[in-house]
Amino acid sequence: MFSRCSSYLLKQNGLKKASYPFDWIFTKCNTIKEILNDNFQEFLNKENYIELSPEKCGHKLYHDSMFWHHNPLTNEDHYNYFIRCVDRFKEMLLHLFSFKTPILL
Repeated sequence: MFSRCSSYLLKQNGLKKASYPFDWIFTKCNTIKEILNDNFQEFLNKENYIELSPEKCGHKLYHDSMFWHHNPLTNEDHYNYFIRCVDRFKEMLLHLFSFKTPILL
């Protein structure tokens, strides 16, 4: 399981310039692959969220306590935060894959 520790350390040292959807959640590599394969549809689907507390939320498909620092089910600001993170992530991928670099032999 990935740790949110790296995002925290980057933020504390002034090195975190943007947030992305996987920064502050509990997840595994295979879950990230599933989320990417369906273009974040199930990730952002509120019907999959499980309320744990006013500050925390789980996900029926991915992890019982996926959103440990956010509750996108009941807090619209938190939900919009994840939408922005997903949009930013997609933009980053488009930018990265738009470069055509030659293969040096």
